[in-house]
Amino acid sequence: MVGLDPGLTVGVAILDLSGEILGVNSFKEASRAEITKHIITYGNTILVATDVHNPPKMVKKMASALNSKIYAPYRDLAVNAKNELVDDYIYLLDHTLSTRSTRSFDSELVPNNAHERDALAAAIQGYKKYQKKMEQIERKTEKLNFPPEWVDDIKIMVINEVPITKAINATLERLKPPYTSDNENIRRTDFESGTSLNRNDGDEKIMGSLKNDVESETTFETISKLKNKLKSQDKQIRNLQKKNSTLEEHIQEYQDEISKLETKISRLQYQYSHNILRQKEIATKTSIIKGLQQKYNHEKVLRKELEDQLQSIKRIRAMELSREALPVKIIDNFSKDGIREATTSKNIKKSDVVLLRSSKGEVPKQHPYLSIWV
Repeated sequence: MVGLDPGLTVGVAILDLSGEILGVNSFKEASRAEITKHIITYGNTILVATDVHNPPKMVKKMASALNSKIYAPYRDLAVNAKNELVDDYIYLLDHTLSTRSTRSFDSELVPNNAHERDALAAAIQGYKKYQKKMEQIERKTEKLNFPPEWVDDIKIMVINEVPITKAINATLERLKPPYTSDNENIRRTDFESGTSLNRNDGDEKIMGSLKNDVESETTFETISKLKNKLKSQDKQIRNLQKKNSTLEEHIQEYQDEISKLETKISRLQYQYSHNILRQKEIATKTSIIKGLQQKYNHEKVLRKELEDQLQSIKRIRAMELSREALPVKIIDNFSKDGIREATTSKNIKKSDVVLLRSSKGEVPKQHPYLSIWV
């Protein structure tokens, strides 16, 4: 399974059908032929995976050239998701290899840049789509003592949409002649019922010999594995430290931004409070100005009335002094208040001639100023 990240720098990651990482590389300004040549050195390609929903043209062309299927996620993978996917997968793979004590994880297979990381994330995502089926095939073929190449053939058929049972049966039928002779004493029964395919004594001896070889590994090989494991862990630690440093920088940036926002909020709150006080002060002064304006208008009207009265009195006085005419003083309202107001404002004296503008009202018969009725 091949993961591709196209671009000026092409990322290539290769997994086998058991999910183990075989190679992680990046090529700057490499041709498609060079990438193809690199990929086929690992064997036949079954799946070409990408980390975006719409496969790029290069992925389509590479899949066509390698005669393989294309895997694309249902949506583009985010950077954080790809980082987490790759880190978790490498950690789990390293832990599995350490538990089995077969070999340690090769540090050279850890991505060194974003292109390699994206390619590996695509390959892992493509493998995970078929992982359960791959593991199911391994469990079933383990009961049948199938060699690895047979298991891979079955996996290839299943990836190409062939049911597991049909793929196993097809493999058995294809390989039936060499394994049905009396000399090899091989028996095949229904694998789905828990039965197995028994191999001959020669194969059992070979398997026993291989087991002894594994158990008799030298101290040098063990030390070499431990060194490789330490190297891989050191590289992972450096990567984690680098990520940690980047995250700390981001945290500092966020804290600086928060501090700026808090300062801005304080400034806005101060401006808001200041504006409210200013508006209250303006409203108070506006109210005072309005009251003064009303008072001024009232005083202006009163002054006009007094000026008119003064001019009227002056004219009346001038007429009295000239003796050429007799002034007539007008009483607007024939009542106590009306007579009192007219007496005060028009200086009505004894023997003055008055004019009652209206005869409505009631006045006492004996009034100090009106003793003669005309």
